[in-house]
Amino acid sequence: VDTLTLSFSWWHLLAGQLLGDLRMDRPRILIDVETLSRQKNKKMSWQHKVTHLFSFRINVVITEGKLQVKNLPGQEATDLRMEALNLTVQNLTNSTHLSSSLMAHVECQAQVMSGGRLVLWAKGYPLEEKPTFTLDARIENVQLVELKSFFHKHLDVTVKTGILEVTVEAAANEGKIKGFIKPIIDHLDIDPLQGEGLG
Repeated sequence: VDTLTLSFSWWHLLAGQLLGDLRMDRPRILIDVETLSRQKNKKMSWQHKVTHLFSFRINVVITEGKLQVKNLPGQEATDLRMEALNLTVQNLTNSTHLSSSLMAHVECQAQVMSGGRLVLWAKGYPLEEKPTFTLDARIENVQLVELKSFFHKHLDVTVKTGILEVTVEAAANEGKIKGFIKPIIDHLDIDPLQGEGLG
């Protein structure tokens, strides 16, 4: 993180509560999928821990961030990333005394890989152990050649060209998720590996 700024209410802090705004400029975030898979089996969830902290309500702003993911099946040496990530989270709270609602609102824009684009909007209850949210997202102009290791691993093909667009609409209530994911691939050109491929 290049710059971290926290502004808060002294009056609430003296009362044992945190009410304020958090801004992070150019943070670098690494998500290790293998580590997350191990942690999800622990008995106490992170939502339970956060819910039982001191009362808080914060608004979060991230500017020009970078997010990288590693250890996805088939990823190999692919640098799976989002850059120029701008994220706003409004009303992140565990207290109905500090806010009239426990619902948070999220907006996000980011560059995906070298030239793709993500736009995301969501609202929901992030501290609920069973997912409860609505989400709309769109990814555009992702060059599939940058994801060729996944095609090698899962489909036995080599991608020469192709552009990916994905539209997502989802809603969850008490852990039950409904919605759709609509991928569109244009200008796809592939070669089979070792004469096998999709067939």
